[in-house]
Amino acid sequence: MTSRDGFETLAIHAGQEPDPLTGAVVPPSLAVTPKTLTFNYTSGGTVPAAQNVSITNAGAGTLSWNASTSALWIGVSAASGAAPASLSVSASPANMAAGTYTGSVQVTAAGATGSPASITVTLVVTGTQPAGNITAMVNGASYQPGFAPATWVTIFGTNLSESTQVWQADDFVNGLLPTSLQGVSVTIDGLPAYVEYISPTQINVLAPDDAKVGPVQVQVTTAQQKSNSLTVQKQQFAPALFTIDGGLYVAASHATTYTLVGKPNLLPGVVTQPAAPGEIIQMYGTGFGPTNPALPTAQLITTPAVLAPGNTVQITIGGVTASVEYAGLVEAGLYQFNVTVPASLPSGDALVVATIGGVQTQAGVSITVQ
Repeated sequence: MTSRDGFETLAIHAGQEPDPLTGAVVPPSLAVTPKTLTFNYTSGGTVPAAQNVSITNAGAGTLSWNASTSALWIGVSAASGAAPASLSVSASPANMAAGTYTGSVQVTAAGATGSPASITVTLVVTGTQPAGNITAMVNGASYQPGFAPATWVTIFGTNLSESTQVWQADDFVNGLLPTSLQGVSVTIDGLPAYVEYISPTQINVLAPDDAKVGPVQVQVTTAQQKSNSLTVQKQQFAPALFTIDGGLYVAASHATTYTLVGKPNLLPGVVTQPAAPGEIIQMYGTGFGPTNPALPTAQLITTPAVLAPGNTVQITIGGVTASVEYAGLVEAGLYQFNVTVPASLPSGDALVVATIGGVQTQAGVSITVQ
């Protein structure tokens, strides 16, 4: 038997209150109004305004709640709080084809009756988004034509997307890279590419594994509308080094401090320091070909892999052959090279060239040696 005082103690800990006459516990009660929301959107028009849902406690005690959504196009703000509260619900219709979409917002409150409470959200999209137009596809590091499997590439054009988005952690499912972002997808030689960034005029993707070499077609699909097909040249190797300062300098870091290599004050707010002759620096690139073991481009990389046997990279700095201590794939499409700066180099900017399979990286990029 629990005393009335016991009821009160238990109720206080549970955020509930005992009835003052009987001592029976009166729990919080979750109530949401309204329980249905409808958003209307015309392609190319103004995004519909957010709508508010009232969250109240129709019972006793205190009520804390959390809100979650069933679809990526539904947004809530804030996602948690205490009653009474106003929950803002929004719809993001960018890149969605004409049609009617239904999802829900679920509000939960531990220990409360009426929990969970569901709010049905309907989005009606009308009209047709203009088809995208691709004007160019280039290597994402060098911005020059030509690409290979597992190469970062950049697509330029118009009407490629109604929104701007970069991939997020929840875009990776079971360790796989996303093949679409917010209704935007890309095929290269008919195979899905891995979409990292979308905007109205630019898309960044990782080229899929494909043994074909020669001219292939690239196409963007947005809101189920297909763009033109652009012919691009696919190669076995398409090496390029990532750069900073408008492409003038190789993106490199000191192996011991991980600070950027560069003349002092090269970049605003970033510590940069020249490379010293004889020290090891790390450089990064894309398009350098297969690894050992082979790593499927579709998957996130959890363990780096060195370049495949016979797939040897040569790097010169200031025209002098540099010793390559490590060459391998460390992240999706990202190759790392640990290189010893030749001890004989004088101070100043030294051109950097990497060669693999007889193909050289872009000309005119340097590191600063001091």
